[in-house]
Order: sequence, then structure tokens, then C-alpha cells
Amino acid sequence: MTRHFMALLLLTAAPVQAETIMAPANLTHVTLYPQGASVERVLTIDLPPGQHDLLIPGLPLGVDSQALDVRLSKGLVLGSSSLMDGRLPPDTLEPSAQIKAAEEAVKAAEADLRKADAAIATIRARGDAAREQVAALRSMVSGDAMPASPEAAAAMAAMVGRESLIALEAAQKAEAEAVEAEVARMVLQEALDQAIAGLEALTLEQEDGKTLALSVESTGGPATIEIVTLVAEAGWQPAYDFRLTTEPAAMTVERAMLVSQYSGEDWRDVTLTLSTATPYSESAPGSVWPWLLSIYKDEPQPEVFAADRALGGALMMEEPAPVVASEAASPGMAMDWKGATVEYTYPRKVTVRDQSDQLRLNLDQISMDPQVFALAVPMNNDRGFVMAKVTNTGKESLLPGTARYYRDGALVGGGYLDLLAAGDDVELGFGPLNSLIVTREIPARNEGERGVFTTATERSETAVIRVENQTGRTWPLVVRDRVPYSEQEDLEISYQATPVETQKDMDGQRGVLEWSTDLENGASFEIQLDHTVRWPEGMILQ
Repeated sequence: MTRHFMALLLLTAAPVQAETIMAPANLTHVTLYPQGASVERVLTIDLPPGQHDLLIPGLPLGVDSQALDVRLSKGLVLGSSSLMDGRLPPDTLEPSAQIKAAEEAVKAAEADLRKADAAIATIRARGDAAREQVAALRSMVSGDAMPASPEAAAAMAAMVGRESLIALEAAQKAEAEAVEAEVARMVLQEALDQAIAGLEALTLEQEDGKTLALSVESTGGPATIEIVTLVAEAGWQPAYDFRLTTEPAAMTVERAMLVSQYSGEDWRDVTLTLSTATPYSESAPGSVWPWLLSIYKDEPQPEVFAADRALGGALMMEEPAPVVASEAASPGMAMDWKGATVEYTYPRKVTVRDQSDQLRLNLDQISMDPQVFALAVPMNNDRGFVMAKVTNTGKESLLPGTARYYRDGALVGGGYLDLLAAGDDVELGFGPLNSLIVTREIPARNEGERGVFTTATERSETAVIRVENQTGRTWPLVVRDRVPYSEQEDLEISYQATPVETQKDMDGQRGVLEWSTDLENGASFEIQLDHTVRWPEGMILQ
């Protein structure tokens, strides 16, 4: 009794052999950052109680174990994990269910093709036999085989004709059946090619990628394993199409995002989240180093001291400032705050192929109420430009991104949109007005005439600005120019504008002037701008 009890005890205490299971995880979700991405895979599996070795194939070759996060559902405990590249465990390992199904599909398609080939061969044989029969019949009415009596010869000829006709009809029917069978065979060949391609896609994915090996302890039942990998070569940015109608004034904004990724795999039918987080930037500020000061007698120092001072200066150099993640809102998607980070969920599943560069995903369209006007900047351009001032009346900000501008249906330019927070306004340019002619002249400098006049302590300048409207319609016109300004008491600057400017020091920019008026078709608007600069004798104006 004692020996049986001890044997039973030893058997119970012996370690249970771990079961090895290969099961691919499905790529389900991607979180894109301005630079980088988090790729999430999910494996749902029903495990019996005990220890198991799980092999999860299909991870990209670029996956780094330091950028790998494994999350287990309740009832699982992780023992160890490793990434394997080109060296899988024992040959006794059973292939996955997907590979088995793909192999069976190839075998079935091959069997169907063999049956089709056999049927075609049978049909061809019937046709060949019929043609051989015709040849044999023809040989009977030639040469010595023909009967001597006319009656017998006629009877044989009639028989040969009837039988030859039947044989020829059989040969033609067999040929028609063979052609139809060949067409049907093409469909079977395509099915085989697709089955082979499906099997190759599964096997090559395992051969070209990495396999994640996990040792887990299960309490039994359904379990979920989430695998998150970081990808550096990916990112997103907003994109906008501003479409302006000048008469009547209206504007729509088509919002989209540009996505790129070079992860080494396609992201097929995944849910997509856009995040403003920057996981590849600095996570902490730079350090503050001790600052050592020394004094020396006022005499030449040895070269070693100079070298020490240079080294100390290098140590005291300020480290680069950390990159701060933008907290601006993104257009057209469900928004969620996670601390200081904003995340948006794209409304439908997408496919982003590997090595895609600037894939454009359309989001939505919003309307804006523009203030349309013509802007003339005589110092820079000899033509006016169509402008639209708009206010972001939505609850979300527009993140910085690329923009295209359309005026009355025509593409007129592109550029970059800076952050437009909720409630802020911006002026957008929609191309030149070639029939709004702008000139800025400084009259001749001859003595006694208007223009530039300079002495040792004074300089005067007169500029004449003229805007002529030949566009065929009235335009709200804004003209912007400038006069110099000073921050020194001894440098005196005075100016006179005719007509008087509508706005001075526009947007806090000292010396920048603005005139506003309605300019009818065929009319012109003229400005004379005089300024004088005075400074003390012995000083030089810069």
C-alpha cells in the first residue's frame, strides 16, 4: 500500500508537459501619431487549464522586443516571451488551422483540375476515333477493296457515305464538347491559382516575418491576448481643400488626413485612431549642470587653462528644449481627451498598404461664412489678390496641415495652414486679380520735386500708391503699406497719409498702415504717403 501511494504521489508531482500551439493574431487597430504608430493585434483562443507555449507568427521583421507590449486577459499569467526570426520550434509542430485549410483548398482544386483534364482527354479520344473511322471507310472504296460488280460497288459506296457522315458528326460533336471543357478548365485553373496564392501568402508571411513565443499559464476557458508593437516609419497630418465662391460669398472646407506607413506589412481593414501624442520625442526635460566660476590674476594664462575653460563651456551648453505635443483638436472625428493628449477615431475601417506615401482619407465637409475682399500690397505685388477672412466658429480647432485653395471652381494655389483654434480668425489667399492693377512710385529725386530728399541729419520720402479696378465688378478693397518707426528718442519720425489710413499699427505691427474702401469697376484709388526722419548731427542713420 505504501509503495502504491508513493508512486501515485510522484506521478501527481511530476511536471506536466507544456502544449505547443501555433495561432496567428488578427491585426485589428492602429493608433497613428504625427510620427510613429502603435499596431494592435488580438488573439482569441480557448485554452485548457495548465501551461501552454503559444507561437504567434506574422509579426513584421522590423519589430523590436523593446517596442513590444503583451496584454493578457483574466485567467492567463505570462511566464516568458521571445521573438524568433527564421528559427521556429520542432518540426513536429502542427501547422495552423488557416494553413491546413489553405492546403486542403489547393488539393481540392488540383483534384478538380485532374478530373477536367481526364474528361477532356476522353472527349478528344472520341473525336480521334471518329476521324480514324472515316479514314478506314474511305480506304474501302479505293484500290482493290472495291467490288467488281456495279451493284455491289454502289451499295458499298452508299454504306461508306452513311457511316462516314455519322463518324464526321461524332468528331465535330466531340470537338465542340472539348472546346467547352477547355473553357470550364480555365475557371478551375484560376481557382487553383488563387488557392496556391492564398497558401503562399500564409507561408511566406510566416517565413518573412517574426514569430512571438509566449509561455502562459491558463486557468482554462476563452482567453484574449493583445499584442502592441511600435512602428517608427509612419505618421499622419491634416489636409484641407478650401473652396471659395466669390459671388455670392460662400466657402466650404473639405477636411482629410494624409497617412503614410513603412512598417513592412499591410494594415488591412483596421480601425484607425489619430493621436497628438509624440512617443518618439523626449519624455523629460534636459538636466541642469553645476556652474563653476573661477577668477585669475590679470596676466596671461597657460594653454591648459584655456583648454579647461573651453571644456567647461561645452559642459555648460544648454540642452535642446523638449518637443511639446500639440493639444489642438482635429477635424471631423470623435474626439477623446487622455490627459494632455487628444485622440480621434476615424469613422470607418481602412486599409493602408505598406510603403504608402500620403494616402488621403476624406473626413467631412464644413461651411464657413467668408468676408471676401481684394488686398493690395504695393511694396510686393503689382496686382491685387482675392482674400477671404473666416472665423472658426466650430468647437474644434483645425490642426496645422497642407491646404489647397479653389476660387470659383478653379485651383489657384496651395500652402500650409497654421493652427486655427476655435474662435480664431484667419485671412486666406485665393490667387491674384490680374485686372486689379497696383503701382507704387517714388517720384524723381531731382531738387525741387517730390521724392527722396536726404541731408546729414534728415531724410524725407514721398510714395504715391495707385490701385485701378478693371475687373468688371466692385470690390471691397484693402491696401497695406508701411512707414518707418523708431524706439529712440533722438530719432524722430513723422508721416502724413492722404487719405488718412483706416487702421494704424495693424495687428500690433508698428508702422504698418491699412486703408479700406469699396472700389467700383473702372475707378481708381490713390494714396500719397510722406514721411520724414530726423536725427542729431554726428549720428549715422541705419
